[in-house]
Amino acid sequence: MSIITEYLSEVKKLIDDTPLKLSTKIYEENRGEVALYLRGEIVFPDLSELHFKEYFIAVPFLNKLAYSYHYHNRNKELIFRFDNAEHHQEIKIINT
Repeated sequence: MSIITEYLSEVKKLIDDTPLKLSTKIYEENRGEVALYLRGEIVFPDLSELHFKEYFIAVPFLNKLAYSYHYHNRNKELIFRFDNAEHHQEIKIINT
């Protein structure tokens, strides 16, 4: 099992094990076990939503190049966002 396949399995298990969710969507683009683009959303009972995007390369080890985690309430009002995109200078970058 590749490191990308292992990571995908861990993420899917974490989301499956998340209590109190109404729905989930996960989209993955596994690019030949060398790169991975992952995005998804979780909708909670209060209709708040968590949206996430991650982009990895796996040479020589799994390295997260880009990420975005966006959580908003039922009215689409931002609760938090973590993003390392350079075009979002107003958003604090947290290295992971």
